[in-house]
Formats: sequence, C-alpha cells, structure tokens
Amino acid sequence: RVSATSLLYVSYEKCKGDSRKKQIRNWFTLLTKDETPMVRRASAHAFCKLVTVIEPGYDIELLPVFQKLTEDDQDSVRLISVEACGALAKILKGNNAVNEVVVPILLHFANDQSWRVRHQAALQMADVAGAAKKNVVQSLLLTSFLSLLKDCEAEVRAVAASCVSKFSHLLSKNEIIASIIPCCEDLANDSNQYVRISIASAVTELSPLVGKDVTGKNLLPIFLELLKDENPEARLGIIGKLDSVGKVIGVDLLSSSLMPAIEDLSKDEHWRVRLA
Repeated sequence: RVSATSLLYVSYEKCKGDSRKKQIRNWFTLLTKDETPMVRRASAHAFCKLVTVIEPGYDIELLPVFQKLTEDDQDSVRLISVEACGALAKILKGNNAVNEVVVPILLHFANDQSWRVRHQAALQMADVAGAAKKNVVQSLLLTSFLSLLKDCEAEVRAVAASCVSKFSHLLSKNEIIASIIPCCEDLANDSNQYVRISIASAVTELSPLVGKDVTGKNLLPIFLELLKDENPEARLGIIGKLDSVGKVIGVDLLSSSLMPAIEDLSKDEHWRVRLA
C-alpha cells in the first residue's frame, strides 16, 4: 500500500480517460485514510506531487483529502502534508478555497506544537500568500509570518529569515518598514549563528523594495552589523550581494558607510571572505 501511493500519482499523469482517473482518485482517497500511519505518511508525501498533475476542476476534490491529512494525529503525517500548502494554493489561485481552506490550515500549522511542522509552515508561507487575497495577506499571513520570525526555535527563525525577501515582495513599502525591518534588526543580533546567516543572505534584497532613503537609514546599520559578524558565512552573505544595494543607494553612500568594514574584511582570516 505504501508503494501504491507513489504508483498512483505517476499513473494518474500517464493514463487517459475520465473513468480511470476517477478510479485512481478514489483509490488515493482510501489510502489517505488507511489505519497504518506508515501508509498515511506515504500518502501525504504522494499528495504533494499529485496536486501538481491534477486537472483544473478536480483540484477542489482534493481539499477534503488534504484537510484529513492535516488533522492526522501523527506528527510525521502533518509534517509532510504541510509541504502541499504552497503547491495547492498555486493551482487554486483565484479560487476562494485558498482563503477559506488553505490559509486557515497553514495558520494552524504555523502554531503547531511541533517545531518541525512550524518549520515547514514558514517555508510555505510566501507561496500561499502569493495566491491569497491582499487583505488576507495583510491581516492574517503577515502576523503569522512575523510570529515565525520570532519563534522560540532557532531552526524555525532561520528558515523564516531565509524567506524574508520572497514574502516582502507581496507587501507594501510601509508594511516592510513597519513590520519586516524591525524583525531583521533583531535577527541580525540573534544568538544563533544560522539565523544570522539566513538573514544576511536575504536582507540585502529588501533595498530595491524600500528605496534609497530607507536603505540608508534603516538597512545600512543592519548590513554593517552583519559585516562584523563573528561567523564568516554571515559576512559572506552580505558582502556577496552589496552590488545590488549599490544600485539602489549609489556607490558613494555605500562606500562612505561600509568601506571601513570592507577594508577590514580584505584582511579576513577566511580566504572566501577575502575573495568576495
């Protein structure tokens, strides 16, 4: 039965005839309700791939199946099923089901007791937000994303930090200034090195979204902090993307603000930092 879950989504893409495809969907639904957790776990994994090959119109049929998987009492099943949120939201874009079904499920995942589930929810947040209505992003998903950026588990903060740029592209300039940048300031000083590495790779990409003045006032201090970070990967994350910042604020402001730090990095003990 575990093997069958993978065979079903592969055969669904290849077979012809509505009756055959309906039969496969029915079989798949039965497997997602199997009494053995191992089978339900395999079904959740296969579901993430099935949603990418299902035809428009039948995707709504998958929603009850998806809801059932996301309510499973096994952590591992919920953990895998959350991976389907983004893909499901993309194929349902423009349908109220995104706002009424997928978004509430993702918000529930973002508050799950298991940090691994919250970790996956953070990865899916931007894709779901891209398919949701603007007011839903502003009122619900932004609040949840900010919560994940402040999560008690460093692994969750790190993966949420890596998605800052992707999520910020869906926000207005004022929302980024009021909500995202203050979080970036905290993450740049996080006690966990992997969190700082993640935000270093993402924060420079905010410059084109907020413009010259905000970059100079709010983002440059963050860049400077990370250029002096004790971890070489964090320093690399910033210095490797300074060219995009220079295009926004101009090389004069960039050099006058960061040149002392860059001169220090040219003597760094790590050769990759010196190379960058």
